[in-house]
Amino acid sequence: MNSIRLAVAAAIALGSSVAVLPAISTAIAPSVALPDTVVVDVAGGDDMSCVVLSDGTAFCSGQNGEGELGNGVEGPDEPSPTQVLGIDDAIEVESWDEFSCVRSAIGQVSCWGDNASGQTGNGTTTGDDPFPGPVVDLPLADAVTTGNETGCALVSGAV
Repeated sequence: MNSIRLAVAAAIALGSSVAVLPAISTAIAPSVALPDTVVVDVAGGDDMSCVVLSDGTAFCSGQNGEGELGNGVEGPDEPSPTQVLGIDDAIEVESWDEFSCVRSAIGQVSCWGDNASGQTGNGTTTGDDPFPGPVVDLPLADAVTTGNETGCALVSGAV
């Protein structure tokens, strides 16, 4: 329940400037202001959540044991939104369990976090990946979605 605070606060404010509640596992914390921009997309994973802002940046908060916040490290958990590294042109974010993916304005998909089943699309199933990276051998996508240890993209009308 606590992990969806960021997602719920952002979802309520889609299309407007917003201060979001951090995802934490203890008492309710004060709101945390994101940069002065508009939230354009929001996603919630397992004990973490992410938003994409109108300037193309992405922020995540919550648990970070598998690098699911995309901030370059595995742990510690972050109760306040932390910027996802290297993402500056996102228009869509999807999260599931302990990994996330963003789609850029031109359709490039980048993912990070838990990679035990190869769900980040980096071509391996070795360990976690706390750094966002492009999905290998994926053409530019029209949409992206995530599921239980998997990700899918819509490319030219086909999955």
